[in-house]
Amino acid sequence: MLSQVLTLLIFTLAAATAAANTLSTEASTGHKSLLWSLGLGMSRYENTLADRKTQASFQGNILFNYSLNDSLKIKIQPKLNFKNGYVQNYSASAADSTSITFSEASTTFHSSNQIFLTLGAVNQQDQLSSFMMDELAFPAAVFKARSKPIGRALAITGMAAIPTSSTLSTQSKDSEKTPSLFAGGLSWEASDSELPAKAQAMYFKFSELPARVANDSSLIGNTISNTSGGDNSRFLYGYEGIDLSLQVELPFSKQFSGKLVAAGIENHQAPKGLNRAWTIKGQFNIYQHEDLWSPYLEFFRAEADATVAHYMDPAYQTNRIGYRGGLEYSYKSTFKLKFSGGLREVLLESASQSRDQFASIGLETPYAPF
Repeated sequence: MLSQVLTLLIFTLAAATAAANTLSTEASTGHKSLLWSLGLGMSRYENTLADRKTQASFQGNILFNYSLNDSLKIKIQPKLNFKNGYVQNYSASAADSTSITFSEASTTFHSSNQIFLTLGAVNQQDQLSSFMMDELAFPAAVFKARSKPIGRALAITGMAAIPTSSTLSTQSKDSEKTPSLFAGGLSWEASDSELPAKAQAMYFKFSELPARVANDSSLIGNTISNTSGGDNSRFLYGYEGIDLSLQVELPFSKQFSGKLVAAGIENHQAPKGLNRAWTIKGQFNIYQHEDLWSPYLEFFRAEADATVAHYMDPAYQTNRIGYRGGLEYSYKSTFKLKFSGGLREVLLESASQSRDQFASIGLETPYAPF
């Protein structure tokens, strides 16, 4: 596996150099743009249940934007993921995986950059906090209205979606109803301020979530009504509540800046002690000539039934409290080298969860024109 990683590393560095040579060129013809990026990573995970996993990953990304006219835009963002690794539990098994997924595949109609209607597979991190949602594209219809096209603006958002996996499957059986997600709320953005900031408050409600989602979620924190799991799994509580998020940029000087990101979730259908989650992350950016150093540290706590664990970023899970930190290094905007690690403890005793430790290293290129 080491030889494969070294080969991918050399290839990715060569791609980064090529990207640097083309970043200054015009990426679009008319209203079209086609961009690409690459990523390479290695990770190590282990817990007190004697589970260990070492994994190498390669990811290729494409971003296609096409403005048919001043009011209609198409965005397609597929990803190719390849993972190769070794998993050790009480027995050892391979952990190879190759998949093609979409971060976005949508069409947006807009009027004066103030009223928007988006239809298609919509990235949920653009609608709800990245703490609550992984980078998943759900089939959805999203309406958004802004008070101003740019600068300081108040916006209202409404969304009706079908929760799916990364392959756009609902994971439902024929006898089950189609799952749904409704969300709506307000956001405020100040992009032209001395302290650029964005705050958002969103209501959410999941309905008719299938047994497979319940079973998978029970393994990473959620509570189900039957302990045996399987095809008869059902969530013990519903998921309806509030998702809050805040991001503030802190431009101290030309050489030094910071960022504060926070989010909180409360599920109104679960009892107190099981229904809340929060995270807070601080990051500094240190500019030295053509180098950018970005250390960060994040703390999080997610009670067992604060949200649907299946749709969260796998780095969190529910029924967890922990931290993660790291360092990102960028050179001339041609590549980014990332180091990270962290620890997760269990809030309530669970047969499928234990104290976890994880570490990773990654290399990625920015989007560049073909």
